[in-house]
Amino acid sequence: MIEITLPPICVPSRLPELIRRCKASVTIEVNDHRSCYQSVEQFMEEEDEPIEADVLQKMIETDTIVRLQFYPLTPIGFYVIFHYDVERAIEQALAILNKHHDQSK
Repeated sequence: MIEITLPPICVPSRLPELIRRCKASVTIEVNDHRSCYQSVEQFMEEEDEPIEADVLQKMIETDTIVRLQFYPLTPIGFYVIFHYDVERAIEQALAILNKHHDQSK
């Protein structure tokens, strides 16, 4: 019998809050560009989402793409955030939710 040991999974600290506050799904993909043998630059050329220059530069330096997609209100309207850090992407998503909440008052 072959025994496989998996490392413990670290859940980003505010991920449960993001999931709880969204009315539909939350999806996080990490380094999908590597699955198609692309560089960060090649992968991001195909994306239409705006991204800050410093964030893109850090993604290139670390060869890391975090893609966070979340549906705050319905299964139709969603946001996509690209970053190099999962925690920071989650923080940006929560800031968007806070903005929505403030506007609905």
